[in-house]
Amino acid sequence: MHRVDLVGPHFVDWSRYRAEFETQASRMTGLTVLVNGSVEARLLPTPTLTFGRIEIARRGDSRALRARSVSLEFSLTAMMRGAENMRKA
Repeated sequence: MHRVDLVGPHFVDWSRYRAEFETQASRMTGLTVLVNGSVEARLLPTPTLTFGRIEIARRGDSRALRARSVSLEFSLTAMMRGAENMRKA
């Protein structure tokens, strides 16, 4: 394993990918997903993405589900095989 794999997530400004995360989450759910807070990633001990201050709503609906944070854990072995496998953290 390369050392950048261990420390890289701490030096990347993941917030600059916020729009991409929102677009992909909205596409996958069919809902409007907004990330209003921080975006953090970690590789070890388990690959995890954490999004702060999330809003999820139906398109055109003024009511939204809000959460302080949402974390997704990814299976490292599945990622190495190229499979998508995640679970809520």
